[in-house]
Amino acid sequence: MYIENIDQLQARDFEQLSYTSYLTIADRKATKKQVEEILDKAPQVSTLIFQKMMLEELPANLPSLKKLNSLRIEITTLSNLDVLKKCSGLADFTFLSDPLPAITGSAKEDLPKLQNLYLGIKDLTEFPSYFITPTILSLHIWSDTLSNLPNHVLNEMSALTTVTLEAPLKALPQLQANKKLNYLSLKDTRIDDWSNPKCWPASLQTIHITQSKLSGPGPIFSQLPDLQSLYIGTNCDQQWLTGIGSCQKLTELSITQIDGIPDDLKDCQKLESLSIHKGTFISLSEWFCSFSNLKKLSISYTSLKHVPADWSKMAKLESVGLDNNQIEDFHFAFTIPELQGLGIGNNPILDQWFILDAKKALPISMYSSFWSSIFVKGGNMEDRLSFYKAIVKSDLNREDKKWFMVEISKQRTLHIPDEWPLYRLMQALCIPYKRLIDKLQQKLLDHKLNNDSVSAMQAGKVWLCGDFTEKKNEIKEKLGKLLVPFTTQFDVDVTHIALGKKPTDLGAIFKGNSYQFLLEPQLYQVLKEVDSEEKFLVQEEVTGGQQMADGLRRLLTSKDDSSVLLGLEMLKTGGVPSNMIDELVLVQKTSSDAKVRAEAKKLLLTQVSVEWGQVLNDKQSFTNLDETKEKDVRTKLEKMAKSVSKDQVAAFGLLLFAHYQKGLSYILIHCRQGDKYRIKALMALTQGDYFDFHIGVGYNNWKLEKPESVILSPVKTGVKFPFDHPEAAKIRIMNLHNTKFATIPKEIAVFENLEELDCSANSLKSLPEEIGKLTKLKRLDLSLNRFDSLPTSILKLTNLEWLDLRYNNDSVFKDGEKSIVKLPENFKELLPNCEVLL
Repeated sequence: MYIENIDQLQARDFEQLSYTSYLTIADRKATKKQVEEILDKAPQVSTLIFQKMMLEELPANLPSLKKLNSLRIEITTLSNLDVLKKCSGLADFTFLSDPLPAITGSAKEDLPKLQNLYLGIKDLTEFPSYFITPTILSLHIWSDTLSNLPNHVLNEMSALTTVTLEAPLKALPQLQANKKLNYLSLKDTRIDDWSNPKCWPASLQTIHITQSKLSGPGPIFSQLPDLQSLYIGTNCDQQWLTGIGSCQKLTELSITQIDGIPDDLKDCQKLESLSIHKGTFISLSEWFCSFSNLKKLSISYTSLKHVPADWSKMAKLESVGLDNNQIEDFHFAFTIPELQGLGIGNNPILDQWFILDAKKALPISMYSSFWSSIFVKGGNMEDRLSFYKAIVKSDLNREDKKWFMVEISKQRTLHIPDEWPLYRLMQALCIPYKRLIDKLQQKLLDHKLNNDSVSAMQAGKVWLCGDFTEKKNEIKEKLGKLLVPFTTQFDVDVTHIALGKKPTDLGAIFKGNSYQFLLEPQLYQVLKEVDSEEKFLVQEEVTGGQQMADGLRRLLTSKDDSSVLLGLEMLKTGGVPSNMIDELVLVQKTSSDAKVRAEAKKLLLTQVSVEWGQVLNDKQSFTNLDETKEKDVRTKLEKMAKSVSKDQVAAFGLLLFAHYQKGLSYILIHCRQGDKYRIKALMALTQGDYFDFHIGVGYNNWKLEKPESVILSPVKTGVKFPFDHPEAAKIRIMNLHNTKFATIPKEIAVFENLEELDCSANSLKSLPEEIGKLTKLKRLDLSLNRFDSLPTSILKLTNLEWLDLRYNNDSVFKDGEKSIVKLPENFKELLPNCEVLL
């Protein structure tokens, strides 16, 4: 709890004080008596902070806080710390002010549990003897003036494990007696001699030194057998690191401003992280690439120009940062087996397109640092970087890869420009990037010559390019029956190109030519002419029959996977009638059985002209819909919309709702008012004169819960009010329960014939004046909202018989409590027949 002004505390704040465990008081005007009153009401406090206050004395009742174990004081006006001596339960004490008030005695006796001490005192000339106690585990000192720390001060703190000294010390204390010390941090020191062996206990595991001068001999590293982490954030000469190779357990090393890398570093074979910032060295020795356990390497702002060509021995190296050096050639990066991130910015690279020579796609981060200079600002960077990675992975030649790199770098969002020539579209199909291929297939249809009839194909030749769902031999057989010439290798007689998956052999041979393109579904539509007479289910649909289709539909909607597979087998032999496509799409997207999904997808791709193509190819699945919440269905549809057109996603949402009563919230949020799919969604929520908008939005039905459990969340959901309902005038009953509306718009007047309106559980605070235009309204539910009054226009609802105002104007709804909602004057006189529930 944070208190900035004691005078402004409310009753609920004092109630919170009774159970708070973490308390900060930052009222500069607070008196000692006021603070004491606060502490009297906070018996559970374990952590207490006095922040930038102006007290002369600490509150006398501080020791009465029996659970207090952590105290932080930032008070510059204190005259003494005598009260502190009575806080025997303190484990953590922090003092960050000037000056340190006088205190007599010894913490060894007064504070037997003290373990963590932090003194931040600018003008500290000597360490206060009061705090010399053997119980302290962690010591942190910050001062601008402390230049000497006698050896006995730290030696008598025999339990010390962590020491941080931020002061202009002239000499490092002799810490060899501190047998338990494992962490030492030094900052802003003036130490000249670092080599005294008595200053470095053998127990040290971490040394952290910044803003200090490191020259001449350093520690005797052979006496630090347990050292695991060494961080030097200041100028360091190579001599200081002499002997570092004897630290066999060293896993992390960070160095700043060094003139060379010591050769014996090669003996630290357990290194996992190495960072070198600033340096005058120009090359790395061959032994540098022998660190088999190194996972992270960073070398920046150095004169480094020459590096070894083979880094393959660093089998665990994942992240390499080499920004701001003088490296000209980065082909060595191709030899790092497990590379996941590479930074190469601000280097004088001779060939900026060297990345195109990679035999495998390198980490996405590499593209980001490399091409940042040619990126168009804005747009989805992650999408573009993924596309760059796919370009490198493709079989295109170097120059063609470069062309696509440059073209895509000009775009904010991935799209296919109209000026791209046909042969570039065909080349792009070789790039393994699904979003691009989906866009390309649609773009290629723009190049159609409108001669996709069988007769036109008979007069030319079809090239079967890529892999197909149906076996190629079966396709060839059917094309033969249709007397259509075909080839599996491009030749000059090709007039039609059937594009399967992973098309190959595409490129410059297409320059200047025009072709008829058939995507896989269009090819199968042509092939249907071969065996249409054999498909008995299709024939039944043609003749107007329904008996077999109805039986088949029961199989497809069965919970038993074996029954579904039987239905799919019937479709395989009997053909897929157009009136069965929706059921088949649902089977493919909602079945939890992989075999069922695969068979359904194959049928859809090979036997019908698939309008659901993008939906089927999207990896989102919708299994267990009976147990899935509407918001989770919407999340999946939103993910689908990243690779599928919004219209197809909306159509699929309608299909889900028709069978599972879920999926419309995506449309209600993402489709604009008046959109054809939104209109269909609104009509799907309408049964006769009853319009249930609540079920479409899919939030909780609080009417089934006790008022105490209701949680109103006045968040912006994006759900748009349904005033665009095409049959608004026909609606008599409308359910807007918990649709997250913070306001009701004036357009509600379009529902002019409403007789019942449920606006409960919506965080509403007001109604528009236009509510008075709903003159046929008989029942109005405004319960579970935030109303404190109603507009006078409600008096125009002369047919109103029932008005529910329960559970309003409160942060917590309680059963049996009356709402305090002010009704307009003369309400009872003008609406005498209206029953009001409060």
